[in-house]
Amino acid sequence: MFGYARNVFDYAFAAESAKQKASAKKKPGKREVVIKRLGAEEQEQFVGRGGARAKEWKAWQDFAAVEVLGEAESRRVRETKRNLIVPMRWIDTDKADGKLDEDGKPRPLEAKSRLVVIGFRDQSLGFYRRDAPTASRLAEGVLLALAAGMGMTLELGDVKNAYFNGKQLDREVYLEQPAGGLPELKQGQLLRACKAIYGFAEAARHFWIALSGAMAKAGWKRSLLEDAFFTLRRGGQLVAMAVTHVDDLLLARSTGHRREDVLGSVATDFEWKWSSGKFVFRGREIEEHSDGFRVYMRDYASALKGVVIARDRRKLLEEQLTVEEKAEWQRSTGEIGWIARQGRLDLAHIAGSLQRAGGSPCIADLIKCNVAVAEAKRGQDVGMRYPRSLRVSSLCVGCAVDAGHANGEGAPEAIETYRSCGGYVLLLADEAILQDKSVPVAILDWKSGMTQRVCRSTLAAEAAHLANAVEIVDWTAVFLRETLQTYVDLRHWQVEARAVHRFWATDARSVFDYCTKEGTSMSKDKRMAIEGALLREVLREPRTTLRWIDGSQNIADVLTKLGVDKTYLYKVQREAKWSLVQDPVAAAAKAQKAAKRTVRREVLEKQRDARYSAAREQRAGELMASGVCDQAAGQPTAV
Repeated sequence: MFGYARNVFDYAFAAESAKQKASAKKKPGKREVVIKRLGAEEQEQFVGRGGARAKEWKAWQDFAAVEVLGEAESRRVRETKRNLIVPMRWIDTDKADGKLDEDGKPRPLEAKSRLVVIGFRDQSLGFYRRDAPTASRLAEGVLLALAAGMGMTLELGDVKNAYFNGKQLDREVYLEQPAGGLPELKQGQLLRACKAIYGFAEAARHFWIALSGAMAKAGWKRSLLEDAFFTLRRGGQLVAMAVTHVDDLLLARSTGHRREDVLGSVATDFEWKWSSGKFVFRGREIEEHSDGFRVYMRDYASALKGVVIARDRRKLLEEQLTVEEKAEWQRSTGEIGWIARQGRLDLAHIAGSLQRAGGSPCIADLIKCNVAVAEAKRGQDVGMRYPRSLRVSSLCVGCAVDAGHANGEGAPEAIETYRSCGGYVLLLADEAILQDKSVPVAILDWKSGMTQRVCRSTLAAEAAHLANAVEIVDWTAVFLRETLQTYVDLRHWQVEARAVHRFWATDARSVFDYCTKEGTSMSKDKRMAIEGALLREVLREPRTTLRWIDGSQNIADVLTKLGVDKTYLYKVQREAKWSLVQDPVAAAAKAQKAAKRTVRREVLEKQRDARYSAAREQRAGELMASGVCDQAAGQPTAV
């Protein structure tokens, strides 16, 4: 079915277990609550009358998610179809875990119970499709930027009991009651699943099919490039956009169109809980203000915890980790990696550095975890801004690019040590930025990573990462055209990309000169010569620009190395403005630093000269004392 051979159950079980272990370094979920460890009042919130478990079971019944079998039918199924029975369990969590109130104190318990299928015990695992698109970070950034520039308002919709709203289950499967049983059911009674309930591999896909089908029925158009990005037009005008992430829908709509008008039947086919003004989407705190939208990750950053390192091990930097220390390293690395992917580009490089140490982490990596946690907390109030001053009619797509040469990390004999780390920051800006003006910008995406091959020079490393930036800018230009225009022809995507002004900014003079000057390449690195020729070909296209910028203006600098001063990046994020020319304040600061370096160099030279003179005098005194030199003239005596 679907072109796949059915997995042997044992292999499927092992594969799913391995996948769950591997995914432990992704976004940390809420910790499960052990009910027996709670006080009597807190236990009542879960298992009491009207508690979280009772509400969950009532939702199962209200949505006809299952059919309860009689005792006789249950016995027959056990005898003839035992391989179709899947067990269930309760997952109890505290929705307020890690969250603080307005006074900065931990919020009280908010009981949440979920009755789930133990999916990896399903013997049909791997038999049915499980893919369900979710919006990328870039797609969400495009929605926020365009919505701000077009004066739209934002709302977040959360589908209640989302998977119960999915399409009917099209296979036969039975469920065992969880430990402790269910209300009004006798021990041994089975349930027949009617919906793809939480825990089934295909549950997310069934809900996605139901939601996307309802969106299409209501007149929404799904993107060809981003499956979870939707647009709605009225009279040829773009009036609403939406991105989905599992059971959440981020809606941007013109203020002249009501939510019910743009959603149509989608608003009534599902039970929604709507939020506006200030809400959390994908762990990102989104706020709407008169001047645009702001995105933070303060709650998550403030809840991060460092790693406790025993005092006697802190100086043993190359010592391998114990089992307990490695578990703490994996937890902290996963948390830092998730916050860096979701909204903290200033942490992207250190997060990648931690993850690349996955083979054999040591005490130094634990210390690096604590450095990352400290940086996350220091920059938690910076966030991203999407300004309303961004003019949609004169947008261009650009990238700030940076790279280092052979700045990888690893053992001296490891090839990763000689690879080059680099990255880019992708953004939308007003075309006036190419006229050396400071203009509104909106950061869409970012990437920090290593080159696939070892580069022989700084020029080759910079060119390799510039090539990556060229590809993402072209893709974004086509995606922008698709969003703003009624129709795009992806068969001729180059034509669509050329309709948008594209630019790249680098602080590497070598790669700038190589790509902008005419002439045959005399580089000894022939791979670099090929990449350079391709870059030149792109930069000869209409409406493309490569600019050299001063290193202090390069907001991608934080993606290539540790210990970078992030002051200028934070300034760009706060003000949502950027320029390709050095502003007077930055120029004065750079000149001041250069002057300090000059003074320091002169002082060091004087100190060196003084030490040299003192050493000469001391040596001369020693020689005169030994009679080797004439004491009057300080010259060697005749032999």
